[in-house]
Amino acid sequence: MKGKLLSNPLIFILSLHKTNNILIFKPFYNLVCLKTIDRFVIFIF
Repeated sequence: MKGKLLSNPLIFILSLHKTNNILIFKPFYNLVCLKTIDRFVIFIF
């Protein structure tokens, strides 16, 4: 699965939540860790 940045981070986060791919979410730092098949991808908004 490839992570895609959407115009609205909340929509992106919700879309990840639906696929159960959120590992860590720190709202104060706006960090979302998305687990991919072979690596971790960190999105910073």
